[in-house]
Parts: sequence; structure tokens; C-alpha cells
Amino acid sequence: TVRANENEAQAKRTSLLEARTGTAEGRIATVESVVASNNAVTVQRLDQLTGQVASNTSAISTEQTVRANADSALGQRVDTVSARTDTNEANIQTTSQAVTSLDGNVKALYSVRLQAHANGQKYAAGWQLGFDSGTSVTTMAFQADRFLWFNSSSGQTVAPVSIVGGQMFINNAMIQDGSITNAKIGNVIQSNNYVSGQTGWQINKTGGIELNASSVNATSRFTGGKWTITDNATNIVVVEISV
Repeated sequence: TVRANENEAQAKRTSLLEARTGTAEGRIATVESVVASNNAVTVQRLDQLTGQVASNTSAISTEQTVRANADSALGQRVDTVSARTDTNEANIQTTSQAVTSLDGNVKALYSVRLQAHANGQKYAAGWQLGFDSGTSVTTMAFQADRFLWFNSSSGQTVAPVSIVGGQMFINNAMIQDGSITNAKIGNVIQSNNYVSGQTGWQINKTGGIELNASSVNATSRFTGGKWTITDNATNIVVVEISV
């Protein structure tokens, strides 16, 4: 279909391929449109594949849009994959968008969004890359119940990080230099050279403290309310103070 007047021109084309038998139906549809005026143009294309048997349906759609006028330009693509059976449903949507304008506004977005409805429970996950010249920062955001990494050699998955009830849990971590305002220790905190009765220090959650320090001549140890100094040459306790 083509329409035109002194201010605007439009062109639109629709194609449909369809087959049906009994409760089974399949369709491929494409809609293309172009609208142009003196100072603006919009081009859109929608491709959709759908299949259905009774109440079970699945679909893949791609929507592409480009728009430009005297002040700005936009490009956007949205891909959606969905499937539904009875009350269970899953959707995956990928969005790419770029926007610029003569006033200096620049935006870029790429996102992957997953939603599922299974056995009466809703789930969601996704990630997003973005830039907005208004804040002059780039952003990477994730949404997931837990993060998994694949071991390239064994192919096994590991979950070093999990978030439960708004709290982050890290299975194992090494921090080179850190500053903690408040901390809760669930078991013990100790120096990396701690050996019971020999070196280092340890504080456990019950209040037990052990401090070990040594020099060439003597070894000092504080534990359980008792402080001792031992002569290293004779291995004899020369000072013992109990609290």
C-alpha cells in the first residue's frame, strides 16, 4: 500500500504464510512500513513466527525500528522468544537501542531479559549494558538468583557468589587491601600465619583469644586468660601471668 500527499509519503507491505489442520496452526507474518515527511522518516519491520496446537503456543518475533528527524536519530531492535503450555510460560527478550541528538544527548542500551512462570511461581533473570550521556557513565547490571562460572578444563559449574534475601554470600575470597566499618564473624578470625601454640593470632566467636609472638630469644603467648613468655634457648617458661 502506498499513500502520498504534499507533506508525507507512506508505504506498507504485509505478507502472510499460514497453514492449519485440526487444532494445529502455524504462521509466518511480516509487516514492513516506511513513513517519510519533509523533516522525518520512520522505517519499521516486524517478523513473527507462531505455532500453536490446542493451548500450547510458541512464537519468535523480531521488531526493528529506525527513526530520524532534523534533531535526532534512533535505531532499535527487539527480539522475543516465547513458549507457553497450560499455566507454564517462558519468555526471553533481547533489546538493542541507540539514540543520538544534536543537543548532545547520547544513549545506548543492550539488554537480555528472561521471565518464566512455572508451577505458580514467577522467575526472572537478565543483564544490561547501558550508557547515558546525562550521567556520563557506563553501566553493567545483572539480575539472577545465583551466578555460575564454568570450569574450562572440567566443564563443571561453580557458584562462588550467591544472593539470598538481599545478602551476598562469597564461598571463598582473598582481599589484598580492605577496610571494613562493621563485621560479623560466624566462626573464627585469624592471621594467615596462625598455627595453634606457635605463631599468629586467632579470635573465635565464643570470645577465645590466642596471641603468639616470637623473637630470637623468647616466645610470647596469650591464651585463655594466661600470658606466658618462654626462653627459646632452654624452652623454659620464665614469665607466667594468669588473669
